[in-house]
Amino acid sequence: MKEVLFNGRNIMPNSQEELTKVVNFLNEKADVGEFKFCETPSYWTKHEGIIKPLGLGHDGAGYYFAASLAFIAVKNDGRIVFAEKDHVWRWAWSFHLIAGIAGWDPDFMVRVIQSFEGKQDGIDGLMSWGTQIYGNTYYDKAVTLMSLLPQYRVSIMAGLMANNFERYCTEYPAVDNKEDFALAFVKANSLKQNEVNKAFDTAISIPQFTSTAAMAFFLTIHGKVDKKRKGKCEEVILDLINGNTTPYVTPLCNWMFMEQEVTAFEEECVLSLIKGLRGEKKEVSLDAIDSSIGIHVKDPELLTKIFVCIAENLQPTDVLRMEGCLRSLHDHNDYFQNMVLSFVMHPKGMYRIVGRRLWDNFHLESSSFDAQKDLPEEFQCLFVISMLQDYGNPETRLPKLLPLIDSKYERVRNILMGQLGPYLDDYMGHVINVLNKLKQESKYVDVIKQYYERRADALEKRRSMKELSPRYSHMSEFQETMRLQKVHMQEQMREAEKGHKNILKDIAKNVVLARGGGWRDENGVVHHLAHIKFSMPSRQLVQSMTPMEQENWINRVIEDWDVKTGNN
Repeated sequence: MKEVLFNGRNIMPNSQEELTKVVNFLNEKADVGEFKFCETPSYWTKHEGIIKPLGLGHDGAGYYFAASLAFIAVKNDGRIVFAEKDHVWRWAWSFHLIAGIAGWDPDFMVRVIQSFEGKQDGIDGLMSWGTQIYGNTYYDKAVTLMSLLPQYRVSIMAGLMANNFERYCTEYPAVDNKEDFALAFVKANSLKQNEVNKAFDTAISIPQFTSTAAMAFFLTIHGKVDKKRKGKCEEVILDLINGNTTPYVTPLCNWMFMEQEVTAFEEECVLSLIKGLRGEKKEVSLDAIDSSIGIHVKDPELLTKIFVCIAENLQPTDVLRMEGCLRSLHDHNDYFQNMVLSFVMHPKGMYRIVGRRLWDNFHLESSSFDAQKDLPEEFQCLFVISMLQDYGNPETRLPKLLPLIDSKYERVRNILMGQLGPYLDDYMGHVINVLNKLKQESKYVDVIKQYYERRADALEKRRSMKELSPRYSHMSEFQETMRLQKVHMQEQMREAEKGHKNILKDIAKNVVLARGGGWRDENGVVHHLAHIKFSMPSRQLVQSMTPMEQENWINRVIEDWDVKTGNN
């Protein structure tokens, strides 16, 4: 008896209810001349709205295009010709809806699939989905299809595994096909519990089963095996992570992204993963970890552990790459503030650099932190030294620092006054502006303001003496220096642009500017250019530092205080 094939107009015995409704409805409309079954894809797109009365919504569109796909394919012996304007992806998506019911032969399937390949991004993944469902229904045909389309081998094997697990294991022994076995299981659906347990028992008996595919297998099966095997599964996963974890970043991140609840086991996995990162791909791996856990990990204690783990096992500066996790921890103000302060006052210089960056980036000058109330004497001193050490922006550093002028500890006041001198030399009136905003009044504030006035007066007198200005006393040398600086900056810009696509070309277009700074759009309307401005205080003396002074300053910023004081 010849097998009946689905042609878009007939009803298959195992057809989905929605597909049956769509096919019957289209046949009715065709019978009264309100619709015709056409071999041209664009016709189906144009008349998609005809099924709206069925009330199937978005799902109805999928079954509509599935019926059209079957009709066009059968009429053209599997070869479907799409025009350039056809939305090919819609037919490709609907392929999986009929792959398991159409009854098409492998050769016919090949021609259908080849009609789609390479047409749009993501098409191959949709074809894989369809071949897996095909294998889930037609075991023998799928084996033949696998030989004809080896690029879909894993998807087809996943279908075969779900179709007949025992037969699959007999024909494709896991010990001889361990990579295929692992990847097929990851993709397979609807396996029975006894089959899942057998798959796990088989996997742990395979020697040297330590590949990336093996990790993906054990992570997938972890939530499916019975309680007895789950503990063993966790042991296997942690044993794999122990060492260089870089090969396992992708499967672990995919798994962590899908996990909704962060368990103690997942916590151990992510910390072990970070500890084992090696090589040049460390930054890419951290980005992947941040993307996978930054959204759903909200536990501030775990987030803090992650940052400490990164700083201790990689580099403190790598903490700054974890932007998603930092935002999540920032939602817990006390935890975030404590972590930042622990970095700011850390004995190691690189920690302090990261702490100050976090302080500035998240604007902790606007937080509820009060150094006088929240820190003991020793930590107030460390806070002052660290926050002024790198001459950071006074707008973010000073609002929480200058109130320590009124600290009840004399040592804190003395250290702050000593550190403010060199800092004020660089920022001058910006320091006074912050003092005025804080409305602080004391003898120490008077000393600072008097120092500022004396220095400002000296600088003004210095500027008025043309004999000391290179613009006048060394005119030719000054002009040549400025010219060379301009040439150097232009060369640097050209070098930076090499091999890089200008992002502005994607988000903006060229316009002709008229006098007065206006421009005319395609409709002839004249617009004024928007005025965008950003400013921040800059150090005045940074360019006057000699190379030796710069080196000494850098060494002070990154030095280890424990080594310096002998506390190590």
